Amino acid sequence: MVESRRNTIKMLRSYVLWTAYSAGSLLLSLWLAWQLSAQVNFLYPVWYSLLEIDQTVTQTMPRHLYKQEFIVTNTQEHHRLFSEIVTSIQNHGHGLEQITFYNPSGDELGILLTDSEVTHLQDVANLVDILDWFALVILIFCLLVLSSIIFFRVRMPTIKRLSISMLVVISISVVIILFAGAKKFFYWLHTVIFPSEHQWFFYYEESLMSTLMQAPNLFAPISAMLLLLSLFIWLLHLLLLKFAGFKTA
Repeated sequence: MVESRRNTIKMLRSYVLWTAYSAGSLLLSLWLAWQLSAQVNFLYPVWYSLLEIDQTVTQTMPRHLYKQEFIVTNTQEHHRLFSEIVTSIQNHGHGLEQITFYNPSGDELGILLTDSEVTHLQDVANLVDILDWFALVILIFCLLVLSSIIFFRVRMPTIKRLSISMLVVISISVVIILFAGAKKFFYWLHTVIFPSEHQWFFYYEESLMSTLMQAPNLFAPISAMLLLLSLFIWLLHLLLLKFAGFKTA
């Protein structure tokens, strides 16, 4: 009876500790995937080509309400502008209001972002800053959990078992989001995360930012890329744990 109770406690401890650690480490992997992707501008040139954003620019500019001169800019300039936005967001929003676009000859044509767009992207930059601090908290949490795992000598579940469990959770989440409507979910997140008095939805005809991102289409492949990269990082770190000496159950 006593032995059975000890085994139950041991199994429960293993489940709680490894579930907590797996969830925390996956969040850290997602944060790291964001940081790595930001260094390559989230592969914007690839999605730019696949989504044919150049055609979106060409078709939208004649109807643009404020900056029709943007139509003379080329693909290289579009890539540079997106890179400038990413750099500013990763740098606490500094420089957003100063991003300028040029024609192929190098002549300055105007400021890229409106005041409302700068405010929205500053909100995004503030969110990134918060997530950076959140990642630090999660890191400390994971280290504490890992210390408990070592202290109690809790065996590590097989990588296959951990992977299947995580994929089930992620798959269920993705199915729920798709069932509810990915675009609706994306817009709902904006209403929850950003201040209600700040504009976050922009029509192409009034926003060079939305046109360059073919919003919200661009965010689908970027989200998929971040998810796949984070899973890869997560699996890689589990392999490192195993090679470091963690025994599997």
